Amino acid sequence: MGGKCFERTDRNGNGICANWFCNKNREIFVAYGVQLIHGKGSLMKITEISIKLRNEKKLKAFVNVTFDNLFAVKGLKIIQSKTGLILCMPSRRTEDGSQRDVAHPISKEFRAHLEHEVFSEYEHVLARAADGDRSVFVDADDDHYVMEDR
Repeated sequence: MGGKCFERTDRNGNGICANWFCNKNREIFVAYGVQLIHGKGSLMKITEISIKLRNEKKLKAFVNVTFDNLFAVKGLKIIQSKTGLILCMPSRRTEDGSQRDVAHPISKEFRAHLEHEVFSEYEHVLARAADGDRSVFVDADDDHYVMEDR
């Protein structure tokens, strides 16, 4: 029997997200856990940011991010809002039709760090596109940039 993602902080204030499951004996196990912030304020290292541009009015790019060469988050989006660019976390449609994030930063500091790194890479990708590099745009074969609705 599966469980929902839960968020906790350890005694050092580190944010942790994990999924849990229960076996037939009703024993609860943690299936996996991701420590979002290490130690005293040092952030997980972003080891890869992959951005594919879109030619749409609001949706500007799809983003995949890898942390510490160990954990990948796919399906982030760069959206043009009335006030500027925003980084949207990957989400899924719920039964009632609303959207719910499936992965997101726990702290303001980590969100700011993630946004800074992604938007910096976005500027580099835009420069490559301006120089004629067509490989920075989403192709029909790039479906791994879009999270499936389940």
